[in-house]
Amino acid sequence: MVIINSQITSNINTVSESKPTVKNSDRSFKRAAQAFEAHFIEKMLNSVEQSSFGDEASHSNTIFNEMRNRAFAEEISKNGGFGIASNLEKSLKK
Repeated sequence: MVIINSQITSNINTVSESKPTVKNSDRSFKRAAQAFEAHFIEKMLNSVEQSSFGDEASHSNTIFNEMRNRAFAEEISKNGGFGIASNLEKSLKK
C-alpha cells in the first residue's frame, strides 16, 4: 500500500510541477489517473478478500494476497479498469 501511495504522490507531484510539453503532461495525467484507479481497485479487492474469508489468514498469506491484489489492480487499471482513470484524466486536463 505504501508503494502505491508514494507512486500516486510522485505522479501527482510530477503532474503539478512539470508542464514542459503537452505530450509529457498528457502522459503524467494518464499515469497519475491510472495510479489512483489502481489504488482504488486494490482497496476494493482487499475489502472483498477480508469479507469473503471469515478465518484468520497467516501474516505471510495476508502479505501475498495484498501483493496479488496490487498487481491485479494495476493490470485492471492499465486495461481500462472501471473508467475512473479515463474520467479523472479528462478532468485533470481541463
